[in-house]
Amino acid sequence: MPFEARYVIGSQMVLVILFVLLAAAGVFVGGFVGSMPHPEPIVGGAWTILGLGAAAILLRRRLDTGVRVRIDADGIYAKHYSPATIPWSQVTRIWKILARRQPVLRFELAAPSDYPPGGPLARLACAMERSGGLGPLGINPHSLDRSFDELVAAVRRYRPDLLTASP
Repeated sequence: MPFEARYVIGSQMVLVILFVLLAAAGVFVGGFVGSMPHPEPIVGGAWTILGLGAAAILLRRRLDTGVRVRIDADGIYAKHYSPATIPWSQVTRIWKILARRQPVLRFELAAPSDYPPGGPLARLACAMERSGGLGPLGINPHSLDRSFDELVAAVRRYRPDLLTASP
């Protein structure tokens, strides 16, 4: 049975509400609605744009009910990285790291150029991580419905020989 992980829909709805409140505060601070004694349209506009933009991004991510990560006999699928499944034959090493006190499973690929990141943000993130000595693909399940231990167990089920203790 493959390991599949999806976004937890309700996990960050509090953040969505806070960002909407930030946008509403920006409308008032900017003097767009109501009567502020000293309106600040630039600050208010920035708060509004930031709040609505962040809320929209979080909502879009949370309403995506599809599989975000799959680990099975065919390999690794990580939607945030690439639309293709990376076969196990391309994975040379897997290790655990802590990034900001959150566990991340890193994957080193034999030919990373054969499985390039899908979008511009993924390409930028991968370039930054490679410059820091990390492999191109990392999976952090903090906003997913499966735990880090379940992720590691899935890797051990299919390729225990690739899992190393450290980078």
